[in-house]
Amino acid sequence: MRHERQRRRLAEIRASKIMRRTIRDMLDPFDLPETQFVGMYRLTRNMTRALIEELEPHLPIKKSALAIPNELKILCALNFYAQGSARSG
Repeated sequence: MRHERQRRRLAEIRASKIMRRTIRDMLDPFDLPETQFVGMYRLTRNMTRALIEELEPHLPIKKSALAIPNELKILCALNFYAQGSARSG
């Protein structure tokens, strides 16, 4: 019985890792509908791409494979500025 629980738990962990990887790979903010993108970032996709191109030379170069890409850093900052740190609700 104990081995069965361990086996089920390991299967759940594997499934969870696969699901997280799939979700991470599927999430590309530029694939969102334009209205949803503007709702999240308060800029159009084209304006955001232009901003990223403008800021990229001023950001540090990614040295590690695990480093957060500059594009994602900029999108996170835009979302923070658009939504604020404390959401009321």
